[in-house]
Amino acid sequence: MLKWKPPREYRSLTYNQSGFELKNTSDQTILELSKIGEMPIHFHRDIPDDVHVKQVTVKQEETGEWYATFGIETEDDAPEKPALDAVDREDMVGIDVGIIKYAHDTDSTMVGSLDLEDEYERLEREQRALSRKEEGSQNWHEQRRRAARIHARIVRKRRDFLHKLSAYYAREYDLVAVEDLNVHICTERRPRRLWTDQRLCRSVEPTDGPDRRVQTIRVGVSPRRM
Repeated sequence: MLKWKPPREYRSLTYNQSGFELKNTSDQTILELSKIGEMPIHFHRDIPDDVHVKQVTVKQEETGEWYATFGIETEDDAPEKPALDAVDREDMVGIDVGIIKYAHDTDSTMVGSLDLEDEYERLEREQRALSRKEEGSQNWHEQRRRAARIHARIVRKRRDFLHKLSAYYAREYDLVAVEDLNVHICTERRPRRLWTDQRLCRSVEPTDGPDRRVQTIRVGVSPRRM
């Protein structure tokens, strides 16, 4: 049975191969979409001249903001990872994702956890205000977007923290080893706001050009045997 879906639930639109065009008019980049029209956009990062844009996805976030994601095709192959025996020991580091401290590495560098206490308190206040609104009303939609903006700010701060930390290790080392530990088991009885994100190993990427490749190794650890 077909179910009618209101227009507000369509939050993304994808163009494959065709139906879109990028223009530059008076130092302003314009994205033209078929059957929709033109819209000015601001690049998060410039698209290289030697790539071909294969796909464009336009999406509206819960905050009401619109974003365009470009899928590109490049002829450059990713650099190969060097063999483990070819990496100097001084260019290796092991990272222990902790509970009280966010991380501690084998070079005695300790990284504190990101403090988001104020943001979470603000989010709770906005969510309580949302629960008092009549669902579906104009005030409810406005309050929902207000709470979504605070949540998006928290996500961006966490991503910024991870990107800066992973960029440091990618610049300084050729091999990064991260334990494969389920920290949530260790924090079951701790406050729920304690942030112990384990995605650092997935964030370590080469940042010094196409010739640099950082390896990431996950080391299995059983927290129940600690």
